Amino acid sequence: PDFAPWREAALKYGYASSIAFPLKGNDNFIFGAINIYSKEPDGFSAEEVKLLLELADDLAYGITTLRAQKELQISENKFRNMFDFSPISMILNDIEGKIMDCNQTALDESGYLLRKECIGKNVFDFLDISYQEKGREKWTEALKKGFVNNFEIISINKKGERRNAIFSATTLLNISNMPYSMLV
Repeated sequence: PDFAPWREAALKYGYASSIAFPLKGNDNFIFGAINIYSKEPDGFSAEEVKLLLELADDLAYGITTLRAQKELQISENKFRNMFDFSPISMILNDIEGKIMDCNQTALDESGYLLRKECIGKNVFDFLDISYQEKGREKWTEALKKGFVNNFEIISINKKGERRNAIFSATTLLNISNMPYSMLV
């Protein structure tokens, strides 16, 4: 009875049997199906069924992976836009303090024009000498605890001008599970 709506079309094309496999995503959520027809009654041997089931699983894995990659790209674009256009200075640095990336606000506040001028420099070079030791302690604390909030510093820009600032830091993990931090 469940096949009744398709029976007439199957007979019209000479199909005598069909087999369907679910396409399962994460948590075995069924998001589709693959249906194959044969002109032969009992048209699929046990070996063929096993092979077709593997095909359906591979296809589902591929579709799920493509969808996850798309979602990741959307998420990365959101983060990149929030990072780039934030009115708050943001710096990504490795566990040694070497700057990996910064936003335009950080460039404006530091007196640099281009990211490539800041990338590779040490974040502690932008701290007044009197704050470098305490800044390293707070940054180490952030790496251990996962964050540190509202730490007062005196920063130095490219021209040597000093200004009071408050920074917070959070520890993140890259794809290799290596820690790095984001300073804001």
